[in-house]
Amino acid sequence: MEDHVIRLGKNGQPILPPAPPASPRRTGEPRFAFIIGIAVFLVAVGAFATHLIERSVVPGISASQGVTSQTTTKGSGDMVATIGKHVLLPQDETPIVAQVSDLTPLRGQAFFAHAAVGDVVLMYPKSQRAILYDPKLDKVIEMAPLSVSP
Repeated sequence: MEDHVIRLGKNGQPILPPAPPASPRRTGEPRFAFIIGIAVFLVAVGAFATHLIERSVVPGISASQGVTSQTTTKGSGDMVATIGKHVLLPQDETPIVAQVSDLTPLRGQAFFAHAAVGDVVLMYPKSQRAILYDPKLDKVIEMAPLSVSP
């Protein structure tokens, strides 16, 4: 059996052995690395989101893609006035007016998800807006930002 000796000090209190020294810890470096990692991650996510936003445009619309363009016909002015009753249109530019003629090449594009043959597309390149209008329902179906590729 082992004898345990407790030493007492002058005041009668036990004298405890000294505590082992605390391991030195670098307090700032792990947090700094974590914060830098988060910042790099957020910048990467922001850059990717910006890329996606820039790419989510109404693609170059042409007759080969199911939309027939009619920029300067007499009926297009009446159509713009009719659409202007439903939504505020840019006044400082003349839109490119087009009509949906085939839905097959437009599948998978969010802007044309609810489009039908005969719907009208107004494109304002300077104001960067596109509007999809259904003349049969007399309703604006979709509005989206427009990016024109050179």
